Amino acid sequence: MPVVPNAEIERDTLTCLGNLSCTEHTERALLEGFADGAFGVWGRARRDMCDEWMRAADTATLQPGIRPLFRAAADHVLITHRLRVIRRGRDRVADAVEAPCGIRQERRLREVFAPDRVVPGELTRRIADVVNELGL
Repeated sequence: MPVVPNAEIERDTLTCLGNLSCTEHTERALLEGFADGAFGVWGRARRDMCDEWMRAADTATLQPGIRPLFRAAADHVLITHRLRVIRRGRDRVADAVEAPCGIRQERRLREVFAPDRVVPGELTRRIADVVNELGL
């Protein structure tokens, strides 16, 4: 129970356990009003735990970030209208590019992704070829 009612909540388990440590000479009786104080701060602690749970369970927190190159390539594939691939194939390529990838895949995609130098349809074909080549 915090001595200061509005003190920041300590979330580190080892620090909390360290605060609870005592010696063999520590009295084993609670001070008067201690239990009431502990129950009084329980509502605040519970809200804090629920807030932390919601932050930890948020899909934005759980999913890895997509690198800008991959996001740009996926956006290009989705907005290019002159595709000669069916929509399902286009969506598969975009999903594959937006999945978490390593540096090797990024280097390979960077070799072909040049939207300022290649016409849109050809660029989309190149992106699809890289996806197939790398087995994404």
